[in-house]
Amino acid sequence: MLTIVRLFLSVFILMLFEINLNAQSIINAYAKVTGISGTTITLSDINESYDTFVSGEQIIIMQMQDNVIGLNTSNDSNFGALDNIQSAGLYEVATISTVAPSAITLTAALKNPYHTGSNSSLQIISFPDLGAGGDYATTSDLTAFAWNGNIGGIIALQVGGVLTLNHNVNVDGKGFRGGTVSGNDGTVACYASTWTTSNTGYAGEKGEGIYKITDANYGHGRAKIINGGGAGAIHNGGGGGGGNVTTGGEGGDGWNCSANPVGGQGGIALDSYITSGRIFMGGGGGGAHQNNSVGSSGVNGGGIILIKANEITTSGPCGGRIISANGINGNDSGNDGSGGAGAGGTIIFSVPKFSIDAACTLAVSASGGNGGSAITANIHGAGGGGGQGRIMFTVAQPGNTSVSTNNGSSGCNNDSNPCNSTPGQQPTGSNGQGVSDEIGSDPLPVSLLYFNGVIGKSGYVTLRWGTRSELNNDFYTLERSIDGSAWEVIGFKDGSGTTSEEQNYDYIDDSRGANALFYRLSQTDFNGRSEYLKTISLSNWEKNEMLLYPNPGKGKFALLITNQADEDNITIELFDIMGRMVKVEFLHTGNKVSFQLENEPKGVYMLKVRAGRKDSLLKLMLE
Repeated sequence: MLTIVRLFLSVFILMLFEINLNAQSIINAYAKVTGISGTTITLSDINESYDTFVSGEQIIIMQMQDNVIGLNTSNDSNFGALDNIQSAGLYEVATISTVAPSAITLTAALKNPYHTGSNSSLQIISFPDLGAGGDYATTSDLTAFAWNGNIGGIIALQVGGVLTLNHNVNVDGKGFRGGTVSGNDGTVACYASTWTTSNTGYAGEKGEGIYKITDANYGHGRAKIINGGGAGAIHNGGGGGGGNVTTGGEGGDGWNCSANPVGGQGGIALDSYITSGRIFMGGGGGGAHQNNSVGSSGVNGGGIILIKANEITTSGPCGGRIISANGINGNDSGNDGSGGAGAGGTIIFSVPKFSIDAACTLAVSASGGNGGSAITANIHGAGGGGGQGRIMFTVAQPGNTSVSTNNGSSGCNNDSNPCNSTPGQQPTGSNGQGVSDEIGSDPLPVSLLYFNGVIGKSGYVTLRWGTRSELNNDFYTLERSIDGSAWEVIGFKDGSGTTSEEQNYDYIDDSRGANALFYRLSQTDFNGRSEYLKTISLSNWEKNEMLLYPNPGKGKFALLITNQADEDNITIELFDIMGRMVKVEFLHTGNKVSFQLENEPKGVYMLKVRAGRKDSLLKLMLE
């Protein structure tokens, strides 16, 4: 008995170990946007199980779906075609000012127009800084909360320093959802004109795409719904594949329907609309038609991955790291139709430097899935393959890295080997069409380390800010406000173009402003695209005389003493949290004192400063 117990415990421990190895972590918070008024965003469907929305932190706002089909709603082959792209796929980074139970307020108005109507879906996603401005190494595989029609489908992360990939990042099948298989119905043969219907027996459900279906008459039938694949119709038609960069493949003709095919259309290609600021999840595959209860549903498209870091690195040896946003392969059927595959999603790297170890290579993919096959002797309807997705780099493709965006293959209409019958229309376009490097504009803003201000006795305001990295950064704009709502531009500062090195800036506002002052900082790329980075408030009633920055910091610090006269004697001492003095070399340059703590333990320190006759004690955080 004891041996049996030991054996059971050993197996149980191995099972737990395997589960842990395969664990995936979700790191984002999500919420559906129900309205926008000025800088206030109202929310529902809030999911803070994995992260929270916090004042001062950044979010991504993205238009997942919009009313894009216009009048293309007739029961014909043009149903579900794109009329106007509207705001579908647009996104941007914003910063939270305040948080309420069902709303947040932003520090600045949004740049893009967004819609929250009945055929639109708009969501916000937290944009966590995993390294708190510094380096970060993954501790588990990362994924996204699966898209549920309102929220999810996206993983977004930023690392101010080096992101070390010890694990994989995977949003395969987290995008637009596949359509369900039809109910059992064999009463009609080859009903090819079933382009759109509410009859769940005549056709499977259409795959999901960038149009939100609210009318039951639009939910089933052969026609695509923008990039969502059309469904197989009666009798045993296959579902169409989802689309993204390229179209999805058509579903197979069905049983004895070669003269009047009933396969679903493939989801359309969105390549001509995709930019660094407009991206899409992979379209879902259409469901098949069945009458023998062995048909299959369509499957999901790939989700979206947004990664911003100063550098991405791997270290070997390892079995290789994977970052993927693939569409799912369709499921096979028996003596019925098979569902369409999902299209590849989107991956964006806002990363100026890669250091991929040859002993620990990186594989990046956003490919379409393969359609399901009909495993039966007679010809039925196979599922269409999924179209390929998009992968974007802000620099050239890194070495020791394989990058792929491939179209999926359609399934086989029967069980022949090799296959002798496939759907007529495969996904369009060439493999690799979805890969873009050196895209010329960073879709995510400059990595800001700090933005601080200090008011001297003269009333002048010294503004200082620093960045971890910059890409195509042309210039900064500084604005001032008395009330936080009406703003005026007070000056500009040249950016540093493209750099992965830390940059520090300063600007003096000599306006001797009102008692309450607000300042905000924005950045403009060479292509004219601008982003607000941060807003701060200062008060003339409290004249700060010292500014320690960056704080928290990773080892290099500076102390600005704004009210220090030349003849004053400055003495500075540093103590750890236990009160022990730490030996530090302080470099004095005018009213600026620089010092380094790169070899000291991380934690809290106290900086004691005597300037003239005044003593000050400043808390310093070393990360």
